[in-house]
Amino acid sequence: MVEWTDAERSAITDLWGRLNPDEIGPLAMARCLIVYPWTQRYFSTFGNLSSPAAIMGNSRVAGHGRTVMGGMGRLEQEQHFNRSIIFPELLPKVINAVTVNPDSATAIMQIHL
Repeated sequence: MVEWTDAERSAITDLWGRLNPDEIGPLAMARCLIVYPWTQRYFSTFGNLSSPAAIMGNSRVAGHGRTVMGGMGRLEQEQHFNRSIIFPELLPKVINAVTVNPDSATAIMQIHL
């Protein structure tokens, strides 16, 4: 587990304070599905993901992106990226909501957190 210095925590808090999850969430989620097309299999219930234009215009992709980024922002504010608190809260949601196996979900979360 990473131990953040006070300067790093301050930089993270400052950055998250300037971000708008409603703007970057949909873009980040769409970018993930476009750049890594194999991830689309986890989101088959989202409807048309057949092209970059379809993904960018998909309201379910945008909504999920807002949810994920909003949750990460909330966790940053409340837990200061303490993985021992974040993982138990998010892991069941990732596994159940997107039907990802636990090992893959853990790997994905370690990359993003």
